[in-house]
Amino acid sequence: MNAGRKTKPRILLIGLDAAEPSLVEKWCDEGALPNLARLREDGCYGRLATVAPWLTGSPWSTFYTGTSPSAHGRYHVLQWNPVRGAMERPFGSWLPTHPFWRTLSEQGERAIVIDAPLAYPPEPFAGIEIAGWATHDHLGPSASHPSSALSRMRREAGRPVMRPEVYGPQKTLGILELPRLLSRATGQLARAAVSFMNQEAWDFFFVGFAAAHRAGHKLWDETSAGGEIRPGTRELFRSAFRDVYSEIDAAVGLLAEEAGRGAAVLVFSLHGMGPNNSREMLFPEMLRRILHGLRGVPGALSARSPLVRLRGAVPVELRRGVKGLLPLSIQDRLSGFWRRSPSAWDAAEAFSLPADQHSYVRVNLQGREAGGTVSRESYEDLRDAIADGMRTWRDARSGEPIAAEVVKPDRALPPGKRAGLLPDLVVVWSETPAAEHEAVVSDRYGAIPWPTPGRNPDGRSGNHRGEGFLLAAGDGIPRGGAIESGTILDLAPTIFALLGVPSPSPMEGKPLRPLIEG
Repeated sequence: MNAGRKTKPRILLIGLDAAEPSLVEKWCDEGALPNLARLREDGCYGRLATVAPWLTGSPWSTFYTGTSPSAHGRYHVLQWNPVRGAMERPFGSWLPTHPFWRTLSEQGERAIVIDAPLAYPPEPFAGIEIAGWATHDHLGPSASHPSSALSRMRREAGRPVMRPEVYGPQKTLGILELPRLLSRATGQLARAAVSFMNQEAWDFFFVGFAAAHRAGHKLWDETSAGGEIRPGTRELFRSAFRDVYSEIDAAVGLLAEEAGRGAAVLVFSLHGMGPNNSREMLFPEMLRRILHGLRGVPGALSARSPLVRLRGAVPVELRRGVKGLLPLSIQDRLSGFWRRSPSAWDAAEAFSLPADQHSYVRVNLQGREAGGTVSRESYEDLRDAIADGMRTWRDARSGEPIAAEVVKPDRALPPGKRAGLLPDLVVVWSETPAAEHEAVVSDRYGAIPWPTPGRNPDGRSGNHRGEGFLLAAGDGIPRGGAIESGTILDLAPTIFALLGVPSPSPMEGKPLRPLIEG
């Protein structure tokens, strides 16, 4: 146990990436998550709104910086760089961010950070940081500061068992192997974190667990599987899903016990999970037809093209294995090729950007894009025309609209210095599970068949939802407090307040009152 208690608490922060609040609450009430239930009973609990539930790749950067996406500019693993006219990973060379734990270090608080999701490679600071060890998404190879910390992590934990996600429908047996791997990865990370907790001095300790994120995508229900679905498969998936959460609960209990007295324990997620409602697979073709007024004219990468059929004939596990052997730059180019609009970026009026759930449109604006074609006078008219066209698409069987709304981020977010890097439009899909489609139709633009009726073509049965949670207990935290009207912007300011350190001025949130009053 770490010695040298201070009058103010140390902070143990545990991030449960994409853990769904409704399931945490349900399984706590049913006794399946005893450690989380005990912390909830002993402290404060509440749900957290995200600043942009439709920019699903933005919450972690929003949390790290305490600022909205229009300020930090990050919304996806692969983003459009308008200066270069290319898709790139948002590294610090063109999208720098300063995570709040480095500010804590500058103010004399020793921070240890392990596996913060979607964090840039660590930079030198007066603490320890290990990035990309077993995260769901990887911005780059595993790295650490000091460099010896990564070697130490390998000695403590061995090789990470967390593997890259397999895209596309898999065999049921293959998916049901996932809980075993996720449980091993969770225990591996928890034991290594305990070793660092016990052997290093710290004021702030943050560890992120990726298992809930991966399990939410693949185990939400059986629509992630390909082939025959046997009776009882749905129950097998839900039981396996709960088993992953139980392993996470055990890890939380271990870390909270090791932190001991004199520590405040904060457990949180920045967004949740629900049934996969993404129509992103069809969106480039929808956009192409809207832009060109076409009805049923095949596109370069339409769902029926020989190239797509050839790719689909290769098992997804084999495609993932081969792709993983390629350099990261080539992997990104392949991802951009398969997930972009069929129109060439430098010739189209607008194009789709890679996305995981909701769909993004970028206008090829003169003076902003390297090869801009759309004048500023035509910009709003084009955005409105695309939004109007998206509202015509419906489910072929039910007739229900598939787009819940079309958002203009510059109207929905506060002003920020990097607002110009965000998509120009976000198509927010309706809540109906997308796997129920046979086809989507538009009176103006014709029909597009759903490529895998009854299944999700991306192999994800679950996808992101725009609400997280915070559970806090321990030294200085009042018992039975309700966290109301909190957002993820409030997390970093709350940590600064609990440590007695002033928040840096760019942060937009406020300390959560129930925790600070304690």
